[in-house]
Amino acid sequence: MKAFMIGTLIISAYCIFIEGFNTDRLGSNVYENVGGNYIELSICLLFSLLFMIWKIYGNSLHEKKNKSKKLYIILLLLFLLFCVLSNTRKVFVAAFLMIIFCTIWKTKFNIIKVLKYTILFSLLLAVVYFIIIQIPFLYNLLVENILFRFSQLLTFLQTGATTDDYSASARELLRVLAVQIWSSHKLFGIGTDGFRVFNNLGNKISGLYSHCNFTELLCNNGLIGFGLYYSFYVYALLKLFQLKNEYYHLKCFISSSLIILLIMDYGQVSYYYIYYIAFYMLISSLIKKASTY
Repeated sequence: MKAFMIGTLIISAYCIFIEGFNTDRLGSNVYENVGGNYIELSICLLFSLLFMIWKIYGNSLHEKKNKSKKLYIILLLLFLLFCVLSNTRKVFVAAFLMIIFCTIWKTKFNIIKVLKYTILFSLLLAVVYFIIIQIPFLYNLLVENILFRFSQLLTFLQTGATTDDYSASARELLRVLAVQIWSSHKLFGIGTDGFRVFNNLGNKISGLYSHCNFTELLCNNGLIGFGLYYSFYVYALLKLFQLKNEYYHLKCFISSSLIILLIMDYGQVSYYYIYYIAFYMLISSLIKKASTY
């Protein structure tokens, strides 16, 4: 994971060098020039943030003195800047959830300690926000990109109103269509990547995937494919909690990451990205190694 994080740092810095700070989404030009997608950089940032937060917060479950913690805090702030430039809400949600889960694991579900860490985290956010508003470039970037997109999402959840074809309302239409198609092909679906062929909603969203891993798998591969894919989560969590207490820190990282990825799957299609497959392989190897000792 350290090598993956360093690689993400290098490619993010390279994207800034090539595209500058005025790009709509960091990595859009660099990745598209090689046949990729800026979403890939967002996924790399997501996994890197989960790892860094665990090293800062959760790894102290078994390491009372972590000499590298200051370095990870600096890297975390740098990666958060990359996330702002990537203009991706899901990465911030994932980071926030990881902090909550690591807090719960570290305090061993002690409510008072959880509240204490929550207050400290809130104060840290206030300090970071104060620093950001002192820098016009960062303030405009944060307000115009991330906070604006979050406000759009909240507006849609409250009223159902939106003006963006690619926003929450458009994605909801895609998810509904995927479920409708699946209802006629429940067992085996219509075939991998089939939803994009059957998607005829028009209005700039025809030919898109359903923006939800659950509905995408159900529509394309039916209950059989859906069950096979997510059976890994069940298997991994069951094997994880059979480990000895000395692997408490490992349980924290893997279980928190898997739950967060499940939540993220509601707003993205992830099953075909190599980064997720590699992460599942890493989890499997860690659990197997811990089970042999």
